[in-house]
Amino acid sequence: MGITISATGRVGISAWDGIGFTHYEFDGFKSGLSGNTITCLLESRDGRIWIGTWGGSVSVWDGNGFTHYGQAEGLSFDIIRTMVEGRDGKIWIGTGGNGVSVWDGKDFFHYTEAEGLNNNVISSSLVDSGGKVWLGTWGGGINIWSAEGFTHYS
Repeated sequence: MGITISATGRVGISAWDGIGFTHYEFDGFKSGLSGNTITCLLESRDGRIWIGTWGGSVSVWDGNGFTHYGQAEGLSFDIIRTMVEGRDGKIWIGTGGNGVSVWDGKDFFHYTEAEGLNNNVISSSLVDSGGKVWLGTWGGGINIWSAEGFTHYS
């Protein structure tokens, strides 16, 4: 998109377009972010910027404006801790209390302890060279997702 995004802590984000900064923050969902405390950023392969927030869910910048995903849109929890894009283009959104929500481009589906996670607080995520999704949890160890389901390491 030709911009650089920087999280500012508790006052939103600033975007550099090569000429100057534009600042975005929560404004009641009129045109800005879904929350001001930025927890993580992800640039997906399609060039969109996914912005995770603490208590405000996810805002997605497409270069023209924001789309918001919260619990009303199917996200499992409003505290976002980490995000990663799988090889299949699905966005894995680790939450601070209700597992991981996975966006497939149309809908969210969820994995919690009930679906095989060893803890519902996701603290980190990555996709390895083989396409497996690794999820670090708060006190529960590591969960690795593959086509067969989760493998756990404590």
